[in-house]
Parts: sequence; C-alpha cells; structure tokens
Amino acid sequence: MALKELKEVFSKEYFKKRFDTSYIEPDATDEQVVAFLEKCKKYSYYIKAVGVNLHQIPLGAKVLNGTDITLIAPVAYPLGCVPTELKIKQALWAIEHGARQIDFCMELGAFKNKQYDFVKRDLEEVISAIRDKVETISVIPFTQLLTKDELIKVAEIIRDVGADLIKTNPGYGYVTKVDDVRIIKEKFGDSVGVMASGGVRTLQQTLEMLMAGADRIATSTPFQILDEFERVIQRIK
Repeated sequence: MALKELKEVFSKEYFKKRFDTSYIEPDATDEQVVAFLEKCKKYSYYIKAVGVNLHQIPLGAKVLNGTDITLIAPVAYPLGCVPTELKIKQALWAIEHGARQIDFCMELGAFKNKQYDFVKRDLEEVISAIRDKVETISVIPFTQLLTKDELIKVAEIIRDVGADLIKTNPGYGYVTKVDDVRIIKEKFGDSVGVMASGGVRTLQQTLEMLMAGADRIATSTPFQILDEFERVIQRIK
C-alpha cells in the first residue's frame, strides 16, 4: 500500500484497540508472562486484550488490574477436542480468576462429520453458561482447514449461537487467508465480528486483513507491527 493511500484510509484512531495478543506457550514462565504483560501496557492504546496460559490467569489478572486491557482465557485450546462440560468448567474457572474474554476452539472433527446440531449445541451451552459474565466470546473454527462452503456454514453457526467474534485460527502454524476474512464479511457483514488470527505478523498483512473486513487482529508480534505503524504515521504526517 502506498503511503498516500495509507494516510487516506488509516489513522492512529483506526488502529485503536484493534489488536489481541497472547503469551501462550508450553514453557512460559511467570517471569516471562509478567514481562510480556508489562510491555503490553505500554501499547494499551492499540491492544484490546491479552491471553495467557489457563493456569496463569490469576497472575495475568493481577498484572493487568487497573488497566483497560482485557484478560483472555484460552478454553479447549488449541485443539477443541474437549467435552462440553469441561469447556464450561474451564471457562467458569478462568472467569472466577479474572478472565473477561473467552476464546474457545470449536470441535472441528464433529463439524467435518457434518454433526452440525452437535456443534451448535456445544457452542450454545458454553456461551449460555458464560454470556453474562464476560465482555467478549470468540469461537475458533480453524478456517485454514475449511472449504469455502464449510467456512460459510461455520460462520453461520457461530453467528447464530451468539458469539461476538469468529477467531479464525488458534495460531500454532494455522494461517488465516485474506480471502477467508473477506468471504465471511461479505456474506454476514456486521452480524458477526471477525478476528484474523494466525500468520498475521507484519504491518502489510495487518492492513490486508483490515481492508478485507477484519474487526480485530490477533498476533503474536504486536510490538513489531505497531512500531512499524508508528514509523509510517510519522512519515506521512
């Protein structure tokens, strides 16, 4: 994108609270998590929410207390193959300990089996149990593994069960395609939000997702993206 076009289309205000990020790793130490969260505070104009490993939710709540950054709990993460009642227990435990956003993975195997009623019931039961206890609920359907028809079907289900966002992928190598974001937004508009998650690591990729209609961006590299954005903004003022 040319700098002139960037200036016309985007502004610092446009990027406000557009980003989710996380420090969800098998070897994440408390010290590393605290350092990451403290850095997120410095970018709080842009960062809407931050996720940490489920067992570190109490720590995350303590560090983010008094800020306007929402704490995310990953539930049935990253595969989604967890019975409904356990998803609910995970979510409620996280909420009790300070989480205000729940990102949980859909049971993709059941969806691929065309067990749509089961998938819908699973999502509905989780959402019903937590709806009035959190700010945001996102469902992760693994869009990289879906055909176009499956993508439309899954987006319809997630919209109908009352989730706030379709979080396209859980990361861990699953990459979101710009076309997948565009397909969802062209079909469903503002009736369901889209969080582009998976493989968004640069400013250019971020802009492509936003232009395709993404409402939020989930990335493990927010600081690099935002630092680059700030440099561009300075050049085009």
